[in-house]
Amino acid sequence: MHEVSGRDEIRQVVALAQKLSGGLDVKVYDVVVTFGPQTGTARVELTASMSSGKQEGFTAQEFALQLVKREGAWLIQRAESVKTLRR
Repeated sequence: MHEVSGRDEIRQVVALAQKLSGGLDVKVYDVVVTFGPQTGTARVELTASMSSGKQEGFTAQEFALQLVKREGAWLIQRAESVKTLRR
C-alpha cells in the first residue's frame, strides 16, 4: 500500500480517481471526535461511503484520523483505514 502525504499528493489521487471512475461521490457518517490529553490534538473516527459514476453500488470504509491544531486550523496529521469484521 502506498502512503499518501501532503495536499498536492491527495489532490493528485482524487483527480486520478475522478478521471478513472467518471466522478467520485464521498459521504461521511458516524463521526466521533475525541480530544487528546495534549492541547491541540484529537482523534476522529468515521465511516465514509464512496460511489463513482461508472460503477453500480458503493464502497464503505471506516477511517481513523489523527488531527493536530496549527495556527488555529485543524490539520490531518495521519489517516488510516480501519479493518472491519466481515460475516
